[in-house]
Amino acid sequence: MLLGNTIEGHTNGFELGGTWEPSTIARVHGSYTWLGKAIGRAPGSADITGGEGNDPSHMATLQLFADLRPDVRFNVASRYISALPRPHLAAYAEADATLQWDIRRDLELSVHGQNLLHGQHPEFTSGQPNLEEYDRSVFVTVTLRLGRS
Repeated sequence: MLLGNTIEGHTNGFELGGTWEPSTIARVHGSYTWLGKAIGRAPGSADITGGEGNDPSHMATLQLFADLRPDVRFNVASRYISALPRPHLAAYAEADATLQWDIRRDLELSVHGQNLLHGQHPEFTSGQPNLEEYDRSVFVTVTLRLGRS
């Protein structure tokens, strides 16, 4: 048996991103990525994996960062990922948010929400044969920095 890489193809694409600061307390960042690809088996290939290139064609993000007060910050990040072919994964959009309060110089309290738009959704994890379900979650973190006053 002869083993080797018998996949061929090409990719092209672009990414755009920018940041806008509408005020001294707020920042908005957005980005968009397009990836075009044509990847498959080379002539005469006996590869049974179906080729490579399970990447989304479109990805977009929009993030808002706001300093509500000198000691309170809020950010929200949304993302869109287009469909994947193998394994099939429908396009999805999700959002995460964090509210952070600096109680003292050495003590921080944060509330985080992840995957807030849906109760759960599947995502493809590179190197894994199946889709993995991600649930909505909300959690709190307390950070104590030792050695600071």
